[in-house]
Amino acid sequence: AMIEGSSSALSRERQPLAMIEGSSSALSMQMAREQLEEVPSATKKSIIEGLCLKAVFARAMLCPDECPFAAEVQGRFCHFRCVQRHECGLVGTDPNKTIPDERDWTCRTCQVPGCDECVHSRPGEDGTERCKVCMTGYQLKNGTCKMRLQWIRQSAIAIILGVCFFALGWYISIWGKPVVNQAGVNYGDYCRTQAMVQHHGPPDVRQDLYPLFSTNLLKTNVAGPGTMCLFRFQFAIICWAAVLLVVWLGFAVFVSPDLLTVGSADAATPQMFCAVISWGHQRQLDLLWTKVAWLIFAYVFSFVGALIYAVRQTVLFAHVDAGEVS
Repeated sequence: AMIEGSSSALSRERQPLAMIEGSSSALSMQMAREQLEEVPSATKKSIIEGLCLKAVFARAMLCPDECPFAAEVQGRFCHFRCVQRHECGLVGTDPNKTIPDERDWTCRTCQVPGCDECVHSRPGEDGTERCKVCMTGYQLKNGTCKMRLQWIRQSAIAIILGVCFFALGWYISIWGKPVVNQAGVNYGDYCRTQAMVQHHGPPDVRQDLYPLFSTNLLKTNVAGPGTMCLFRFQFAIICWAAVLLVVWLGFAVFVSPDLLTVGSADAATPQMFCAVISWGHQRQLDLLWTKVAWLIFAYVFSFVGALIYAVRQTVLFAHVDAGEVS
C-alpha cells in the first residue's frame, strides 16, 4: 500500500503522459510508468494487458499483438486506440484512416505514390486503396500511378555519363602525352619553389623548405608573428569547442544519455510523433538543470579563456617583434 501510494504521488507530481479513459487505476499506473521510463520506440511492443480499445494519450510503444494497429481517435488530439485489422476506422477512430499498415502498425489514410485523389475502402472492409486521379506527369493504370516520359530521364542519365567518360578520356590522353619542353617545366618548378616559404638565411644560399608534418606553426616563426597568432587563434578555437563538447558528453554519460536524443528522435507515424513530443517535453523539464549548469560553465570558461588567450597573444607578438630588425 505504501509503494502504491508513493507511486501515485510520483505520478501526480510528474504529470504522467498516459491518460487512459475507462480503465482501472492499476492499468493507468502501469501505463504511466511505461510512458515515463521508456523512450518512444517504433519497434518495441507494449507488454501491458488490457490496452485494446482504450484511448491512450501519446503512446510510447507499439500496440500489443492481440490488437496491433494504432488508430487515431476521432476528435481527440494525440489519442490512439489499439485495434485489430478490421476495426480501422471503427470504434470511434478516424473514419478516413481505414488502411491497416503492417510496416508501421498504424491505421492510415490512402497513400498511393503519385496520386492526387486517392480512394480508400470503407471502415470495416478489406483495407484496400486505389488511385482515382494521378498527379501531373503520371498516368493511371489499375489503380496505381506510373511515371510518364521515362525515356527523358534515361536519356539525361546517358548524356551525363557520356560527358563524364569523354572528360575522363581527354584527361588520360593529355596526361599520357610526352614532354616537349622540359626546360620550361624545370623553370616553372623553380619559380614555384622560390615562391614557397623557406628557412631564413643568406639569399645566395639555397634554402630548404619547412617540413610539412614536423613544423609547429604555434612556435615556429615561418612568416612573421601574424602567422603564429593566426594559428594560435585557430588552435584556441578548437580547444574551446573540444572542452565544451567533452563537458556536455560528460553530462550525457554520468547524468542521462537522453541529453543526446531529446529533440532529434525520429517519428514516422502520428502516434510516434505525439509520443516523441510528449516524452521530449517531460525529459527536457527533468534535465533542465544540466543545461543551466553547462551554460554557466561555458560562460565562465569562455571568459577566463579569452583573457588568458589575449595576454599570451600580446606577449608572443611583442617577443617575436623585438627580435626582428625594423
